[in-house]
Amino acid sequence: MQDTFENQRISPAVAAERFLTEDYAGAKRAYADLYKEFPENQDFLANFLQSCLRLNELDENVVGQALDLFEKNKASSALLSVLAQIYMREDMNAEATDILENIRTQDEDNIPVVQNLAQMYRDTYEGDKLESLIKSVFPKYARDERILCLAAAYAYAFGNTRQADFLYKKALKKNRAYVLRRENFYDFLLTQRKNQKVIRYARESLKTFPDDVFVKEALLTALIRTEHIKDAEELFDGMNKNLDKLSDEILVFWAETLSHSRKYDEAFDTAFRVSPSYENYDSLYFFFSKMLYFMRETGMIQQSLDRAQKWQDAFPDDVSVRHACAAVLGKTDTQTPSPDFARKIFDNMAEDFDYVLLEKLKYKGPDFAEKLLSKSGVPELKSKAVLDLGCGTGLLGKVLKRYSQKFGMLTGVDVSPKMLDVARKKAVYDRLEQQDILTYLKNAKVNFDIIACMDVFVYFGDVQPVFQSVHNALKKDGVFLFSVVSGVDNRPYALEPSGRYVHYVPYISALLETMEFEIVKQDEVCLRKELNKPVLSTVFLVRKP
Repeated sequence: MQDTFENQRISPAVAAERFLTEDYAGAKRAYADLYKEFPENQDFLANFLQSCLRLNELDENVVGQALDLFEKNKASSALLSVLAQIYMREDMNAEATDILENIRTQDEDNIPVVQNLAQMYRDTYEGDKLESLIKSVFPKYARDERILCLAAAYAYAFGNTRQADFLYKKALKKNRAYVLRRENFYDFLLTQRKNQKVIRYARESLKTFPDDVFVKEALLTALIRTEHIKDAEELFDGMNKNLDKLSDEILVFWAETLSHSRKYDEAFDTAFRVSPSYENYDSLYFFFSKMLYFMRETGMIQQSLDRAQKWQDAFPDDVSVRHACAAVLGKTDTQTPSPDFARKIFDNMAEDFDYVLLEKLKYKGPDFAEKLLSKSGVPELKSKAVLDLGCGTGLLGKVLKRYSQKFGMLTGVDVSPKMLDVARKKAVYDRLEQQDILTYLKNAKVNFDIIACMDVFVYFGDVQPVFQSVHNALKKDGVFLFSVVSGVDNRPYALEPSGRYVHYVPYISALLETMEFEIVKQDEVCLRKELNKPVLSTVFLVRKP
């Protein structure tokens, strides 16, 4: 056998060396030759498949040979372990777990199998099995750096930070190089905000393993957090040469960093490389929209036009994308998008909507609504039927509640279920309905004394259908409180680059007169800010005679 290896100028030792030095392409070729020469040697087959896995280049014919051995109960533990990893990659968790548990019953000292099993139990949220597995191996292998790291990750996942820190320190003393390449180790340090340690450890590890992607991503995160932006840019430029190795998470993170540096075009391009399979991909809609808007507002007109067209071409059937691109491309007469568009937008905004609107945009809608209602002489505590159209998270609820107390009713209507979930926690509304406002108004069985619609028409082009439906839903002498962003030309409405609509105030006044609404009060105010600039709006209080 030794003569044959020498004649072929390859040996198992050389193949193993290539694998251990991460020359997976070389290892793949070497193990392919060895397996071809010795087809009965399952270790060569297993190592060939392991190299293919690292390269993400599985050979279906060879996988078929391995599966054939498995089905005939002739597969070795090493080959079974690789098959389990293949199943894991294909999200066939049950099959992978069965194989790994079977191997362990035969070879309980197989630590790589323990590591893979632990990963499977984490992925399938089987905490009891994970705990039992770690308890079964830890006493026996308490000095093995692999088990120490596994136990540390488990301890941290269950909130035992001190224990995790102790175990990682112990593992570092046993095998420093191994620990400095563990993704969970860097995750632990980053979540503990130990950024300087991440920088020190990552740079040490990269001297020996310069192509370790996980370590580079951890280093990049720590550099950004500590505002070493030049070093971060240099590192990212180097990582950027291997586009297929950058994770979606790091692309998003770097895109956000570029946006903070006002490199809006580069930020857009970086985020555009994120895979549609990224779990938070829908939220990138807001990032893309914001980058296009910022480009226009800072004079990067052509850059914004080019990227808007690119985005639209990539998603021609996406209503949300079409609307955002229309705003940037100057299609100002674009009509009101569908309720599905609004639902998607506001569901994504719900979690931090109040903070952004009140703290960052300095929204004053409730204040102006309160003053206008008070000045108009609408009496409080009169048991009125009050409707909050597009109520969102219920910011207007406390103001309107004063007019529906005792035996009245305050109803909130919004298209977004997640916004309504936030409103529900405020415990202000008597009833909350999840519908688009036009559908609700057309089917409303209650005639209302007061209908409010504050900062909602920025998402509507033609407001005539809503005005008409409000008129039909109001009682005689009922009042309608609403706001529009004040347009500067004589078009009824226009879609702005921000993706919101402005309305020509004289047109709104004429429309109200046509519908026989009486204008009681009309004030131009700064309802909120955008890019630290005031957004001039007109608040109307009108009565149905």
